[in-house]
Amino acid sequence: MPGRELIQSVLRATDILEVLSSAPGGLSLGDLCDRLGLKGPTVHNLLRTLMSRRLVERQASPVRYRLGARLGELSARQEHLGLDRQCEDLLRAVVVGGTAEAVHMARQAAGEVVVVLRLDASRPHLAERPAARALHPYGSCAALVFQAYASRAEVESYRRAHPFAVFAGALWSSEAALEEELERIRAGGYCVQATAEALRVGVPYVGRRGQLEGMLGASRSLDGARARGGVDVSQGDGAGVLVEALQDCARRLALTSGYSVEA
Repeated sequence: MPGRELIQSVLRATDILEVLSSAPGGLSLGDLCDRLGLKGPTVHNLLRTLMSRRLVERQASPVRYRLGARLGELSARQEHLGLDRQCEDLLRAVVVGGTAEAVHMARQAAGEVVVVLRLDASRPHLAERPAARALHPYGSCAALVFQAYASRAEVESYRRAHPFAVFAGALWSSEAALEEELERIRAGGYCVQATAEALRVGVPYVGRRGQLEGMLGASRSLDGARARGGVDVSQGDGAGVLVEALQDCARRLALTSGYSVEA
């Protein structure tokens, strides 16, 4: 019936993706033609179109075709949208309940640790989504949590882009001092920063394969006397309340999105 016709080229393109998905090492043009029952020029033109959208990539010596990185990027984007909606609801409950005055979620993107979602207690109904708000690579909780939990390759790449000697300034007396702090973050599962003005905390949330998916942060005002006196999370200080709230958000994100909670 009219209106129900399927587009043959699209069907053939999806057939190529299906076949390549079962061949992680890639397939030659001849192998694809044999499996699909199509002529070489037809398959070649479809491959060129798919490669132009990075859905398929071509490997040389020997020539092989395999699934492109774009497919994974699209899948990750869809997954992030679901996580972001869930995260927004969870973080909103933290500010509405009065635990924190501001909360955010950050991710590593394009070589920076950036805030992708922020909520403020003064306007909890409004979720801010900063377009390009990069955080200080050695001064923010989110960036420190990232360096504590990301893979070695990711951290090395991040530090090449943000040399310690250039960006650390007076924040750290040495790289050894930074590494000690990162080890404390890994051991405790959180980062805490207290100044005369504010208390800030950050925690990681991880995926089903143990990969770092993002960093959750929260802050609240802190009087100078308490800041100078230190912050004791173990004794139920304000930092402990913030840490527990964010860690609960991370656990809920893990459970509701099909991830397993990491120890």
